[in-house]
Amino acid sequence: MGREPGLDGVPPGPQALRRPKPLTKSAAVREVARRTGAGLTLAAGDSLLDADLLLAADRGWRPGHGELADAGWTAPAISALPERGVLAGERILREFLRAARSSG
Repeated sequence: MGREPGLDGVPPGPQALRRPKPLTKSAAVREVARRTGAGLTLAAGDSLLDADLLLAADRGWRPGHGELADAGWTAPAISALPERGVLAGERILREFLRAARSSG
């Protein structure tokens, strides 16, 4: 995948994706929060493409499967969960509910 001005991407793997640099998940979550006046943003993700989204959120969760888990990726406001698959999804939903209830 060659470098093109104004485009960003992820390392080659199962997905080879290119996108304009300003178009990111983190920019989208910040814009939605701005438009809605959200006081708290929550995110979850397992892909390398989700890292910027997780960093932009106030709280985030990473399941025990996927590219981020394989890379051992962590960040200060991100909880790395041991659960994988459906169990991870169920845990993330419980964590979202707990965080939303405690914030408001």
